Amino acid sequence: MRYLLIMLVSLMLAAPVYAAGTTDATAAPAAHKTKHVTKAAPVDTVAKALAAANKTPVSVTGTIVEPMQGKKNGYIFDDGTGRMTVVLGKKAAAAAHLEAQSKVHLTGVMVVKAGKEGVMAVRKAEMQQ
Repeated sequence: MRYLLIMLVSLMLAAPVYAAGTTDATAAPAAHKTKHVTKAAPVDTVAKALAAANKTPVSVTGTIVEPMQGKKNGYIFDDGTGRMTVVLGKKAAAAAHLEAQSKVHLTGVMVVKAGKEGVMAVRKAEMQQ
């Protein structure tokens, strides 16, 4: 009787392990978080950037017109096609010391909120000669 009980218990313990190893066609795939990656070519002018959607990559060259009042790392940027607000990230601000009339190349993404004009979030700022 003892041997029969051992066989029964081992069968009961093995059944869930076997069932977990099989795949069911109706089972939902495991949900995982992925980062949204935009594979579009970067926008290269301010005029195009202001018309672009949220999270559009932007790479522009132009001049810093003036610092924004009330924003520590905010500037007005002009490239000849228009003006827009740019905000430097911590790493970009630490790497580049921008002043009025500085010629720069900025790389980042557009941040567009409903009812407001787009702002460029700068990830990399390079001084130009």
